[in-house]
Amino acid sequence: MAPSPSSSLNTPGGVGATPSPQEDAAYREKVRQLSKYIEPLRRMITKMGNEGNLDKLAKMKKLLEILSNPTKRVPLETIMKCEVVLEKLDLKRGESSVGPVGPATKEHHFFSPLLDAVGQHLQSPMANHTLQRTFGPCLEALFGPEI
Repeated sequence: MAPSPSSSLNTPGGVGATPSPQEDAAYREKVRQLSKYIEPLRRMITKMGNEGNLDKLAKMKKLLEILSNPTKRVPLETIMKCEVVLEKLDLKRGESSVGPVGPATKEHHFFSPLLDAVGQHLQSPMANHTLQRTFGPCLEALFGPEI
């Protein structure tokens, strides 16, 4: 007896196969946010491969595959779990083994608005004039008048 045509309609994955545009946008945004972890994760995988830690190595390779291959779609919940794991790994801290780097990154975040403002004003055509007007008298007092 031939199978009925309706039996082929009950394929797994048919329900919810096409995500809504909002879900798709949220998924793409989350993958874009997590793309900053790709390179540190590659370095970590290389380091683990040299150490021979095979069980963690397989998990990290799977995580890297999820992040670096956006065409292979996984559920958004999986991406959220990946984000939690990556934040726990703290790859940014682990990539440098020098001790005093921690406070320097906080200072960078603390002073970044000031540096951005100074950088923006230095691109102005009046930057040299403003600097001369501001620091000229101080420099003249310190080093004497120009010859």
